[in-house]
Amino acid sequence: AIDCRDDFRRHFMRMGAVMVELPMFKDYTKKAMSDVLEICLSNDWGYGYLFEFGNNLHRGNDGETEDDLRIAHVILGEFSSFKDVMTMIWNEEVIQKPPEVTAKEI
Repeated sequence: AIDCRDDFRRHFMRMGAVMVELPMFKDYTKKAMSDVLEICLSNDWGYGYLFEFGNNLHRGNDGETEDDLRIAHVILGEFSSFKDVMTMIWNEEVIQKPPEVTAKEI
């Protein structure tokens, strides 16, 4: 996975597209994606890799469509493996807003 980050991302996004766009296959695809994430986490490099991968999904890549970004954000929200990434992103967004805006949104 480390040596093939771009391929890993492309394939994971394709599975995410199936999960998001084809409700009939959502449970099956989500299970397969969860298994992939668990295999990553079973390795020493897994947590750091998935944190970086999740951050990359949030930022997106050049040339990605709005659908790609939507799918990436659904993936981030759907899997607990990306909880730390989502917390970091939320913290960064909160810091950039005035306190009263953040309080209203909560």
